[in-house]
Amino acid sequence: MIEYAPLRDIELLEKDPSIVLAGNSNTNIRMIGFNLKREPFNNLKVRQAIAKAIDRDAVLGPAVFGHGTPTVVPFPPDFWATLKAEVPAPDIEGAKALLAEAGYPDGFKTTITSWAQYSFLSNAAVVVQEQLKQIGIEAELNLVENATMIADVHQNFNYDIAVTGTSAYVDPHEIMILFKTGESGNFVGYSNPQVDQLVDQGVAETDQEKRAEIYRQIQQILLDELPWVCLFIANQYEAMKSYVKGYTH
Repeated sequence: MIEYAPLRDIELLEKDPSIVLAGNSNTNIRMIGFNLKREPFNNLKVRQAIAKAIDRDAVLGPAVFGHGTPTVVPFPPDFWATLKAEVPAPDIEGAKALLAEAGYPDGFKTTITSWAQYSFLSNAAVVVQEQLKQIGIEAELNLVENATMIADVHQNFNYDIAVTGTSAYVDPHEIMILFKTGESGNFVGYSNPQVDQLVDQGVAETDQEKRAEIYRQIQQILLDELPWVCLFIANQYEAMKSYVKGYTH
C-alpha cells in the first residue's frame, strides 16, 4: 500500500488491474492570501479585481495534474459545513475596471511569495503570476524555503501576496479560527468583529446543523471581503494491491 499516491501517477495506477485506488477530495485548501496590512491589498476593489482575474481550472493542471476541485470557499463540496458557491469564470475586463476604480488603471508592481519545496503551491504561484499580468499587475515571484515562508508569511507579515495552503483539519473551526482578529494563524491580518463573534458561536454550539449555518454565514462574509482568494482543494489517493481489503480513505 502507498499511503500518498503521487498525483502525477494516478492515470498510470488506474490502468493497472492489480492496483486499487482509494480517495478523492480531502480536507485541504490552497489559496491566495493578501497582506491586508499593506497597500493596495487593504483596498477591497483590488482584491475583487484579482479574484475576477483568476482562472482556477488553469491552475489545476500545473499544480496537481488536474486532480483537484476548483473552489471559492475553504471547504470541499461534500463537507458538512461548506457553503455551496459557484466558481465563476475569469472576467478580465471586469477585473481591469475594478482596478481602475481602485485607482490603478495601469496596474501596479508587487510580489508573490510561495513555498519552494511544494510544487503544487509553487506551480500554482507561477500560474497566478501569469494571470495577474493580464490585468496589469506585475508580480515578482519569490519562492522560498520552508523556514523563510513560515517566518515571513505565517508569522511576520513580510509579504505582499502569498500562494499557500493548509491541510488535514478535522473540524471547520480549525479553518474558521484563521480569520479571527489577532489569532496566530491569521496570517493575512484580517479583522471583522462580526466574524469574531460568529467564530466563537460556532465553536460553542453543539448542534451540527446550527454550527453549519454559522460557518456558512462566515464563508459568505469572506466571499464578500476576500481576505483569501481560494483556488482549489487537492485530491489525495492511497494506492494498494487488489488483495488489500477493508481500507477506508
